[in-house]
Amino acid sequence: LLLLTIFSYLGWAVHQFTQNLIWVPIASPLLAGGGGFVPFLAVRLLVSESRRVMIKNLFSAYVSGEVLTYVQSHPDRLKLEGERRDVTVFFSDLRGFTTISEGVTPEKLSDIMNLYLTPMTEIIMSQRGYLDKYIGDAIMAVFGAPMPDPEHARHACLAAVYQRRKLDILTDQIENTCGVKVFARMGVNTGIVSAGNMGSQDRFQYTVMGDVVNQASRFEGANKMFESGIMIGEPTFLAAQDLLVARRLANLIVKGKTVPVRVYELLDLRTDISPERLMHLEKLIERFHGALDLFEAANIPEAQKAFEALLVEFPGDGPAQTYLDRCAELLKEGIPADFHGAIKLDSK
Repeated sequence: LLLLTIFSYLGWAVHQFTQNLIWVPIASPLLAGGGGFVPFLAVRLLVSESRRVMIKNLFSAYVSGEVLTYVQSHPDRLKLEGERRDVTVFFSDLRGFTTISEGVTPEKLSDIMNLYLTPMTEIIMSQRGYLDKYIGDAIMAVFGAPMPDPEHARHACLAAVYQRRKLDILTDQIENTCGVKVFARMGVNTGIVSAGNMGSQDRFQYTVMGDVVNQASRFEGANKMFESGIMIGEPTFLAAQDLLVARRLANLIVKGKTVPVRVYELLDLRTDISPERLMHLEKLIERFHGALDLFEAANIPEAQKAFEALLVEFPGDGPAQTYLDRCAELLKEGIPADFHGAIKLDSK
């Protein structure tokens, strides 16, 4: 607009002189216009640079270089004041961490946590995830924010499986150091959240909030009941089911809710396992689903027999043992008239 104004004025001045012999001042108006534009441009550049630095400081420790570059290049896509976003939320926690923390020095504990958290974080970032926070040994991550990702559910599931595989390698190192065998429980859920800066006016962090986040956290904790490893919500399963080897685990009523939600256990990835392992897992899933159908149909005696047979064929299967124990309780205490097969989670 400034350039258009300058050239329009210059053309008008030349026209007046050549056609009407009217002399119109040129230098002073043009210098005034240019002089006014320079500080305006400088202010714009300073504001832009300060915003770029703010974004870098806000995200550089939490996202991969790819995501950071995207956020800096597309600041218009980043609404820090809060917005509705479709994302996948990830939680993980280490079983046995309390025992480790009580048995080693603070310095040694720091070394162990760095040994664990460093590769786990790298895996999250490699799948375009945003590291939301560490809570002791627990990790919260978000996929699909701040950088939009149409495949956020798939990337979250990939990150979960890759973390478990990496932990299988680290487990021996930690056990040799501390004498404790660790195991990671993970919860993954997909849906609409509120994403943006949360906190006080002076101290805040980009994060996500909503029922989807709470459920993902509950799923992580519910693994303890089923002795499962990676529990995912139905929206996550439906979004990535062609990639996953997963079994329907339960209709779960989490603490504070009355309506059950269907959850699945993520066992592995279809894309990079041997045909033998895939066949083994599919057989387990078929047997488990058959027994679970009997349980949810309130045919508890037959369900009990089915879970017992499954444990003979697949000894040590945690979810099958959980349902077998539940069958024993129902047969002892009586099956409620309104029994619908849902499992209630009374703790967080």
